Amino acid sequence: MTSHPRSVRMFCALVLAALAAVFLILGPLSPKKVQVRNVVGTQLSVGKAILENKGFKVQVTTVVSPEQRDKILRQDPQPNTKADDGSTVSLTVSGGPGQASVPSVDGLTQSQARRKLQAAGFKVTVSREASDTVPEGQVTRTAPPAGTQIDKGSTVTLFVSSGPQRVTVPSVVGQSQDSASAEVANVGLKVSIVQQDSTQTPGTVLSQDPGAGSQAGRGSTVTLTVARQPQQVTVPNTVGQSQSSALSALADAGLTPIVGGTQPVTNQAQDGKVVAQEPSGGKAKRGARVTITVGKFTPPPTTPTTPTP
Repeated sequence: MTSHPRSVRMFCALVLAALAAVFLILGPLSPKKVQVRNVVGTQLSVGKAILENKGFKVQVTTVVSPEQRDKILRQDPQPNTKADDGSTVSLTVSGGPGQASVPSVDGLTQSQARRKLQAAGFKVTVSREASDTVPEGQVTRTAPPAGTQIDKGSTVTLFVSSGPQRVTVPSVVGQSQDSASAEVANVGLKVSIVQQDSTQTPGTVLSQDPGAGSQAGRGSTVTLTVARQPQQVTVPNTVGQSQSSALSALADAGLTPIVGGTQPVTNQAQDGKVVAQEPSGGKAKRGARVTITVGKFTPPPTTPTTPTP
């Protein structure tokens, strides 16, 4: 049986109309393809914005990595490939190397503390600071402080004692002991006194160590050499002087004069004069006793005369 051409044409038109209606309702049968931009190596906020602007959804997976936190490490689909518009791009992002607690290193030496911090996964920088309590070369503190949770690979600053703060030693030679001691103490230094025989006024500072203008650690000691009366004095010989003059001369010399008694003299010019002294000269300890003997005139006995016959 032969088909009528008109019937065939009508059937084809109906099929085409139906397909057109389906296309209008459902849209194209194949989704639109969009090129996936390369966002590996960028920060998550930047890469995510790029992909979302292209119409993609973004799924993020965070992993421990030595790379910087939030840096995009991988993406799927691969960069520069094409994917369905509106599909999901998976991003693998660095969560950093993980965290650890800063260990306590107070009181350790610089090298010991550095090894301990590096073993805990941190980088180390060193800074020096003065300390009146922590010996030079030992750790005073860290920044961040011990016990702080921070990313591994972060930098911890190690503060190491440079010893007490340095101060300038004042010039005090020629001052009195009290004045000099107060001035030295005012700058944070201690004072040690050494006495030395001198003809200068007792208590006068003769020398100092360290010298004026030098740098010394706060709390260190400055030694002051201070004048004192000589402990050995010269014994004056007072033989021939009057008793009062001799006593004065011996006392002025720093000695203790003692009148040991009198001695008869036949020469009236020696009456009341020192005729003997012990010791009579040389050196003696300040305050030593010197004994003098004073002459006492005794007229010679008279011889009776015999009359001439």
